[in-house]
Amino acid sequence: MTEPAVYAVAAVLAGVVLGTLLGALTRRIVARQERRRGLQGLSGAAASIVFWVFLAIGIGTAVGILSPAALDPLPERILTYLPDVLIAILMLIVGWALASLAGTLLGVGLARATGRTRRETGVFLRTSIMVLVVLLALGQLGVNTQLLTLAFAALLLSVALAMALLIGLGGRNVAQEVAAGRYLRRIMGEGDHVQTQTVEGTVVALHAATTEVETERSGTMHVPNTVMMAGPISVTRPPAP
Repeated sequence: MTEPAVYAVAAVLAGVVLGTLLGALTRRIVARQERRRGLQGLSGAAASIVFWVFLAIGIGTAVGILSPAALDPLPERILTYLPDVLIAILMLIVGWALASLAGTLLGVGLARATGRTRRETGVFLRTSIMVLVVLLALGQLGVNTQLLTLAFAALLLSVALAMALLIGLGGRNVAQEVAAGRYLRRIMGEGDHVQTQTVEGTVVALHAATTEVETERSGTMHVPNTVMMAGPISVTRPPAP
């Protein structure tokens, strides 16, 4: 390996090492601000940007070592594309923050509506938003994203149709159980003694579609919420300590 090649490899490795170290440092600094101000997602985006910037500097240095003439028109190109690059970076940062916030709000909404959270829904929403943001950023840089946009739209349409079929064909009963569970949470809680036409025991937990009851004869049972509401319900709360 020639001496310029060794220097070029060293420049790339230096970019990777510096990007990793400074990216981790940036993540820690921004994470403190996230906790203070209640923001989410900025630390990861900032760390990624720092890493890729230093890696790009290392690669550019390596190219300059191997072929100095290739970097002659670089300053003019940088001045030409710098505004678009900065706007694209800002779009990625804001998109990352909005995706994290949307995923968090969706998780909170599902927890309030159904009593439990689904991590997959938050991940899908954040991924969808970030893909859309990346497509917009690439369009800002002048990349033709028409084919990628069509593919992403087809994927979202397929997922939406699948979810619609799932809800329409098999989610009706589940929706009834969830609605009944929301009402049961208003009149009973964990530790209450309940008696219905079909079950009698102590409430262990209130789930999205079932009520977990501990009985003397059958042990712990998961009773569908609609069954709990099929007749009169007697609720006795334990005395306060």
